[in-house]
Amino acid sequence: MAAFANDDIDAYTIIPADLGHRDAPRAGRFPARHLPASSPATLVLTPGSPAWQFRGRLTAAPRTANFAGALTLVWWGCGSACQTAALIDRTTGQVYLPDALRDIQTNNLSNRIDAEGGLIFRPDSELLIVLGTPGDPSHPRGVNYYRWHQRRLIHLYSVPRPYPGQ
Repeated sequence: MAAFANDDIDAYTIIPADLGHRDAPRAGRFPARHLPASSPATLVLTPGSPAWQFRGRLTAAPRTANFAGALTLVWWGCGSACQTAALIDRTTGQVYLPDALRDIQTNNLSNRIDAEGGLIFRPDSELLIVLGTPGDPSHPRGVNYYRWHQRRLIHLYSVPRPYPGQ
């Protein structure tokens, strides 16, 4: 195991240097295409839909876009070091629950990374960075880069930081 100056970090901790990988996508390459100027659309929640079970969290979400121009990215805890997130399109009211954003395991992240619930995002970019183990099992533990484009989350790149045996 490598030695680090800060005791809260070990060889498996996701650290700021993992975000600076030279081949990693940058937010500026994926500018948001639409910034809403009007009031947000009414939230679309249909009884029995996957989003229905999270209606309390979704209706309590801020009504302003904070990701990819017209989306509100909202997240909540689903256990110890676990986050689930959803995307609300503020122009249509549609809710999206991509697999990659369900049950994200956010354990062993450096406290020197500025991330909201293991997520890094900007209102003016389609790039979303997920730290930890995303909900989609085909994507590794580490730093995963996604692009929100045409109503879906597209996996772009990974910087794996697996635990032993993974």
